[in-house]
Amino acid sequence: MPSPNECDRARAKDPRFDCLFFTAVRRTRIYCRPVCPAQRHVREYGELRIDGPIGPDRCFPKPKSLVDTPLEKIGLPKARVATLRSLASAVLNGSVGFQVGQLLDDFVANFHALPGIGAWTAHYVALRALSHPNAFPAGDLVLQQVLGLGKRLGIRETEARSQTWRPWRAYAVLHLWHLSGETTQGVSHVV
Repeated sequence: MPSPNECDRARAKDPRFDCLFFTAVRRTRIYCRPVCPAQRHVREYGELRIDGPIGPDRCFPKPKSLVDTPLEKIGLPKARVATLRSLASAVLNGSVGFQVGQLLDDFVANFHALPGIGAWTAHYVALRALSHPNAFPAGDLVLQQVLGLGKRLGIRETEARSQTWRPWRAYAVLHLWHLSGETTQGVSHVV
């Protein structure tokens, strides 16, 4: 996710920039795949930046644009189009929001209720876009392997091991993701 300073700078240059929606859609791979059609969609449907610096000349499309445009034409699979439209509609009708300070369980339940959104994605968005300190994507393969010291744990066991870190499990996630690079090099210590 762009840092808060990067978001503030982007908003100062263009008040239409929506950092949280951008993060939720783009960084969770709801929208992207190895050859990302998002670039074409941004070119075709993103709002033109008039006074921006040298570089990208368009803003990421707003939720209304994602509901109304023919996303199928840019090569997204039908299921991904349905997920993206559902997310954009939920943002527009207020059933999903990216305001910091929400209760984690409420956000995860609302986000997970959308078609094509799993628990991992809901917790990842809560961690990255909402900066929720207790978000914990227990289905994350890296977390399962690091906590299992190389043996993959199940979701329930991963979740159970995280309970002592409440209400700061997101910090543990970041630490464990960082630690995963060390464990692949032979270091096997876990918090």
